[in-house]
Formats: sequence, structure tokens, C-alpha cells
Amino acid sequence: MKHQDIKTMTDMKIQGLRGLRMLALAAVCVACGALSSCGSDEPEEPKLEPIPKALTGQWTCQNEAVSLTFEFDTYRKCSGWGRIHEPEEHHYEWSYNYSVSGNKILCKGIVYVDEGMATRAQYGSETVFVLENDSTLTGGPIPGLVYTPGHGHQTGPTASPGCPDENHPHAIDLGYGGDVLWACCNVGASSPELAGDYFAWGDVRTRPSFPRIGYKWGENPQDVKDIGDDIAGTEYDAATANWGEEWMMPTLDQLWELMRNTDWHWTYQGGKQGMLITGKNGATIFMPAAGYKGDTEKPMEAGETVMSWTATVHKENRYKAECTQFNSKGLWYRFVERRFGLTVRPVCARTK
Repeated sequence: MKHQDIKTMTDMKIQGLRGLRMLALAAVCVACGALSSCGSDEPEEPKLEPIPKALTGQWTCQNEAVSLTFEFDTYRKCSGWGRIHEPEEHHYEWSYNYSVSGNKILCKGIVYVDEGMATRAQYGSETVFVLENDSTLTGGPIPGLVYTPGHGHQTGPTASPGCPDENHPHAIDLGYGGDVLWACCNVGASSPELAGDYFAWGDVRTRPSFPRIGYKWGENPQDVKDIGDDIAGTEYDAATANWGEEWMMPTLDQLWELMRNTDWHWTYQGGKQGMLITGKNGATIFMPAAGYKGDTEKPMEAGETVMSWTATVHKENRYKAECTQFNSKGLWYRFVERRFGLTVRPVCARTK
């Protein structure tokens, strides 16, 4: 399909929704690293308006025609995703840089449109939001829509009642039954928003980095040492070793139980991105996007991905173990090399 054909089809689809037009194409200045004018070699540093505190966080709009989510951070980045349901359903993603002028939020970036049959169109886009007050955001790529604060909006509550005080950790009952309760924070963290310590699977001591050379349970698949199918509560369990015998790493089955019986929202809490998990009783836990560590001390995918060990080895490749992988697009479990440094979110047995 030609580029012009794709644009024409997209124009027709958007016009079907209250006569709206497709976002205009704009030139993308790759050399500048942003969608803006590339003037002289030494451009003057712009005088930036302060970011309203009410803006940062997540905003959502849902009605019979659209379902859209936008997240604004303090680095003047905005990401968005959602669907337009009428007249036909199409999926959209946005990636913006934004500036602030009074109560107007000026966005420039790229919009990606899934056109069906594995075809994705990409367009330059400019759009304007208006921050009416702490609880109303209007405009955006589809004028006339009204957005409300999502779970990550920093001016309102970011979690339902969970931790009773600041003396972490706490065992949180998410109301779905089961044999275990989940800790409110990671091993090594003093609050739910912090990453805490990183551990290789089967190692109970944290390290600055996690290169292949030096992993105590096998530096390569040929010499991997078998320490069990399930290390929960054993001498190899980082939760038990650091928090005491009542705490342990969750098994893969316990992770699946959590995923099936709770609601999940990618959000901000305490200025950190991560997954807010809400139980049937309204209680919550927050898992920060701490990423993981490899050969260097700097975490990879920090701020983007929640990765946390389970106690379960991967049965088909025992050089790897099962873990979470949560991000803004959804939640999965996956398996990675045991030598990598991941966070640990403990569980404890439910008392009868």
C-alpha cells in the first residue's frame, strides 16, 4: 500500500469520528533528537515554563468511541496509547516531547497507527492539551475529549490502603485467597517505590554487577549446577536469607495466581514508574520498574520494566529461571539466565 493511500484511509477513518481529521504530517528532525527546528549549531537554550505538578502522571479518557491513555513525566516526555472504536477499531501509540505555556501543553512527536494486516503507519504529529485544573485535561490529538487523572496522577492517591505505616515490609492481603500474602516492597528497599537490591538466582548476597564470569552456580550452560526446581525457603532464597524464615521468593504458580486474580495498572507512585496491583478487596501493592542488571552496575530497562525473580527454575533449560516481566504494554512471565541481577518481591504464608 502506498504512503498516500494509507494517509487517505486514515483521514477517512478519523473523519468518521465526529468529523475529526487525522493528525497532520510534520517533518521529523532526527539530528536534533526531538521534533523541533534544527537551526544553528549552537541554539539558544529555551526558557522552559515550570511543569504544573497536576500535569505529571497518567490521564485517561474512555467513552463509547475512544479509549486513550497519556502519561506525562517531569523530563518533558509524553507517551500515549489507546484505541478508537468507531467507525472501525484501530490502535494508536504516541511518543511526544512537550513544552508548557501557561496552562497549554504543546506536544510534538510521532503517532503510530495499526492499519490492520500487520501494517503500521507512522506520522509526525503536533497537538495541544489544556490543563483546566487538577482533575481535568482537555484537547490532545482528538479535540473535544476530556481526560481525568489515572492511577498514577501525583496530586491524588496513588494506591488504595495497603501499608498501615512506614515500617516496611508489610504482608498485604489482596483478597483472593490463596496460600500466600505479598510483601509491600522488594528485598533491600525501604519503601514500595524503591528498587531495593538485585540478586542472581540462587545467590543471597547482592552485588554491584552480574557478569557471566563469577556466577557461582555455573558460568555457562555446560557447567550449570543444579540447586533444585524450587528454591523457595531454602538456603538459596534471597528473601529468606535477608528477611527471615517467614519470607520466601514466590513460585511461578504463585505468580500466576496473582496475575489471574488482581487488576493491573502501569502508573507512577512516589515519582517512580511501575505496576500497581489491586486486589479484590481494594488493597494494593506497587512493583517498581527496576529493570535488571548485567555486566555493568547501571540497571538496564530501569523505569521501563518490572523484572523480579520467582523461585522456580526453567525446566527445559536449567541455566535459566522464571521471572516476571511487566511493562506499560502488559504483563507476562519469562525466563532469563540465572546469573542476571533481578529484584526479589517476597511472599509469606497466610496464617489460618
